[in-house]
Amino acid sequence: RNQILTWVNEGLEDWCISRDGPYFGFKIPGEENKYFYVWLDAPIGYIASTANYCKDKDFTADDIWQTEDHEIIHFIGKDIIYFHLLFWPAVLHGAGFHVPDNVVVHGFLNVNGEKMSKSRGTFLTADEFSDYLDPELLRFYYAANLSHTMTDIDLDLKNLENRINNELVSNLANLVYRVMSFTEKNFKGKTSKIDNEALWQDVHEKSLKVYEAYEHLEYRDAINRILEISSIGNKYFQDNAPWELKKSDPEKTQRVLTDCVNIVKNIAIMIKPVMPLFAEKIEKQLNLTDLKWADLDKRVEEHQLGKAEIILRKIEPIEIKAPEKEQVEREIKFEIDPKIAKLGIDVKLAVIEGVEIKKSSSELDKLKKEAAEALKAVELEGNPIVEAYNEVYKKFKVDVENSAAYLVKMVKENGGLPTINTAVDCYNLVSAKKLISAGLHDLDNIKGTVKLAVTRGNELYIPLGETEPEKIQPGKFAMMDDEKVLCWLDVKQGQHTKTGLDSKNLLLYVQGNKETNGLYLENALVEMCELITKYSGGTYRLLNPTDISALNLKVANVKEIRDHPGADKLYVLKIDLGTEVRQLCAGLKPYYPDPNDLLGKNLVVVTNLAPANLRGELSEGMLLAGDDSVNVGVLNPQKSKPGDQVFVDGVTEYKTDKITFDDFMKYTLEARDGKAYLQGKQLKTSSEEIRLEKVKNGRIR
Repeated sequence: RNQILTWVNEGLEDWCISRDGPYFGFKIPGEENKYFYVWLDAPIGYIASTANYCKDKDFTADDIWQTEDHEIIHFIGKDIIYFHLLFWPAVLHGAGFHVPDNVVVHGFLNVNGEKMSKSRGTFLTADEFSDYLDPELLRFYYAANLSHTMTDIDLDLKNLENRINNELVSNLANLVYRVMSFTEKNFKGKTSKIDNEALWQDVHEKSLKVYEAYEHLEYRDAINRILEISSIGNKYFQDNAPWELKKSDPEKTQRVLTDCVNIVKNIAIMIKPVMPLFAEKIEKQLNLTDLKWADLDKRVEEHQLGKAEIILRKIEPIEIKAPEKEQVEREIKFEIDPKIAKLGIDVKLAVIEGVEIKKSSSELDKLKKEAAEALKAVELEGNPIVEAYNEVYKKFKVDVENSAAYLVKMVKENGGLPTINTAVDCYNLVSAKKLISAGLHDLDNIKGTVKLAVTRGNELYIPLGETEPEKIQPGKFAMMDDEKVLCWLDVKQGQHTKTGLDSKNLLLYVQGNKETNGLYLENALVEMCELITKYSGGTYRLLNPTDISALNLKVANVKEIRDHPGADKLYVLKIDLGTEVRQLCAGLKPYYPDPNDLLGKNLVVVTNLAPANLRGELSEGMLLAGDDSVNVGVLNPQKSKPGDQVFVDGVTEYKTDKITFDDFMKYTLEARDGKAYLQGKQLKTSSEEIRLEKVKNGRIR
């Protein structure tokens, strides 16, 4: 209500309900290439679904949607509240239909603390997840975390395992089996009379609280209350010790078990909305059917139970592997005119495939606002990168403004970065931050070889947003394919390859100058790719990447460790590389003050770094560690052997030629969610993925 009033008070604008083709959905009658906006017609599917549900019922969809005799509740995600809280009710009201009585808005589903991502292998459908886990167990986990708020749910796989094993299995399912099996074994599965009236009354009152929690859509509270009741049952069973009590008072024992059976009966009723099949199996063991909320106060006395069986067992750790899909990578050829390359211009390219671009993202908007605040302080006058672009324009006798500098000026004048879509906005953000020219194009509209070349004057060029070709001046430069200009100079994109909401595959490039080295360009490109795939999905690959094979990483085991005699922060280590023993110096002393924490541990080492003398001690390589500005932690492959090659997929052979420290600094090594990555690709050995100690996200050096 408050959110709707806020929108109304801020002033409502007309809602555009049409979209230009190509577009999915329904065409607007009498219009050419115009379609109804999907969120105008999609909710009508709710009514159609109701009609389908009513086919074998004694009431119709009209009875629900065109009268006030029923309650209508919508359950939606927080990204579509504007349509469902404002426009959809208005459409229903205007048509004389029943407006929803309640709209329950939930947050997003994250996996292991991160947004679901195809590129990280954490984007799974419910059907795919059923290969890893019984869907009812997932329903339990969702319910145990779901409240009547917009809070996101984190599908933390370790937490999922713990909650199922420790709460559902060890508590709830354990109570069911121990009660039913003990009754079957010792009393032929027969109950007698309830023994503890106070317990029964307490459980009954608590069971009604569970019903109230469901009614208020507080599923997490409902599950917690069910588990509390189950714990009461387990404690009551344990405190009465029926295995001892039966020796002296078998009748009392049977009554105690009857108390427990009645708790199990209530649990079957209460868990049914979340786990109907699990509840059905409990009912079978109780020799009861179709238990309902009205049966909470009914006693299971003098009753023959069914056969006791173990219903649930503890689950093993879940490790999700992204489904392998056979993909044919499109080969992109790129050329740069030598005349242009001589000016210090370099280009790095990437292909991003399988994107689902959106108009905007609230999370991305926050990131853009933060970036805009930082950009307001950027000084363009005298900036070497900006000046180097201007020198290039001067050589080609064009008076234009670099696109990245233009974005910074826009921020200074307007207060923020523009909103185009979730793909363009991402590369604009990094382009402005790095002051790097960049281009993003619809890959499916690119024909043949991509080249940065000097123009002849007869190239086809339709500027972005225009419909008619524009004459190209000869002797300038442009990014083009075999048929047309993709971008004139590095400032004005063409219409043919515009990146829109319907684009699925993209070509992204960054174009530098004499002040930007290859590493700077590649880091900017990777940052753009990471942002685009985070907010638009898809996967990316670099087309002309840094030579990863020149960095030779191997697993080493620490055999000896001592303080460096001439440096307070350094250790001197003897490491075993399988075929040889070397000495390294490492600045880990402030972060591992106890050397025994490193002794005997497997680490990852740069083996082909040129030897160096560090304050009188020889260092033959470099140990890698992650840094998140608070903690420093080593890379720790626990299942690998000394000498095992550390690699990334796609690179099978690694060079042994020595590299300098400056060469090493050209590589991008980082920690993401506790795993090590090189140039955006995950590091691994033949035995395992490389993980870090202490550091979850940060740089690796």
